Parts: sequence; C-alpha cells; structure tokens
Amino acid sequence: MKAFFITLFILGAAFLAYDCFLTPPADRIIFKKITPAAAPVAAPAAPIGDVAPLEDTMKPKAAGTAKAGTPTVAVDPNAFTPPHLDSVETLTKNWTFIPRTACPRPVRLGTDVEMKMSVGSSRMAAGSSV
Repeated sequence: MKAFFITLFILGAAFLAYDCFLTPPADRIIFKKITPAAAPVAAPAAPIGDVAPLEDTMKPKAAGTAKAGTPTVAVDPNAFTPPHLDSVETLTKNWTFIPRTACPRPVRLGTDVEMKMSVGSSRMAAGSSV
C-alpha cells in the first residue's frame, strides 16, 4: 500500500510540474494566476536618417565566368572504388528468408548443468539438447 501512495505522489508531482512549467498559460489547470514578469519597455530609438542600402554579399556569382584555363581534376585509375551493395530488403528477400546460420545449432550437454537465476534455479541433465 505504501508503494501505491508513493506512485500516486510521483504522478501528482509530475502533473503539477507539467502544468506549471510546460503547459501554455492559457491551457493551465492549477497554476492559472501565474503571470510572467513584464519586460521593461525600451525607450524608442532615434530615427535613422537616409542611409544607402548595403551591398548584398549573398548574391550568387554570375554563371559562365570560369576561366578557360581552369585545370580539371584527373581521376586516379588505381583509386578505391566502393563495392556495389544491394539493399537490405533484397539481401533478406524482404525479410521472408532467414538463413540457417542466423540461429545457433542445438548442442547436447555432456554433463549436468545447474542454471541459477534471480527467480530460482534448475538442473539440466546430461544428454539433453539445448
């Protein structure tokens, strides 16, 4: 029963934290009266006189301005070429085929084996297949 009340307390605290910090102010259920602090009002700036527009530096370069003597990059014939790889769906036949090597083969035990787990233990006899 104690664990149940602790769980209810944690869920309630999580809801209160969500309602206080993550919910928009108009949708809040419990913390409705909390208002954000008003930002100080800045004094109006002085009017800016006539200023010429700045030069746009992000304009693309004009096409066709490459020089005729621009060297081309030569492809090395001995360079590494990546192998052709099929897609995963093709290799696995759209996941309808499972190869035999995907799962380990069964093994026969030569001696008795005791298995210990947190829930208990068991003993497997020699000669059984695992």
